[in-house]
Amino acid sequence: MPTRFSIDTFGMSETEITDLDMQDLVSLAKERGLTDVEVEAIKNYRRLLKVRSYGRDFRKRERLYLDRLREEKRIWQREVALLKQEIEWYKDQNSVMEVIELLDNILTIESPLILSQPQYL
Repeated sequence: MPTRFSIDTFGMSETEITDLDMQDLVSLAKERGLTDVEVEAIKNYRRLLKVRSYGRDFRKRERLYLDRLREEKRIWQREVALLKQEIEWYKDQNSVMEVIELLDNILTIESPLILSQPQYL
């Protein structure tokens, strides 16, 4: 009775399968005596593994990008908080020109923050 084919009986790890070129994988499968249907199964499995690895890479890059955006947001918020404290001090000193200049600085800092901020940050 013939042995039922499965990816596990193919004798290669996921990494070995994805590292091989598709043509090399097909040649190897045919050398091992697999039928056309089994060769097609191996090819589809390799495609699945590739797509899964692309998804992991994408999620990793996305996570790094969002972490960087969050850090920039924290830095900008600290700068704005310091400028607002400075404004309060100048307001107490009745220095209108300095208050106007600091408000302009806050707008310069907050404008890109507001425009570039995704909703889920």
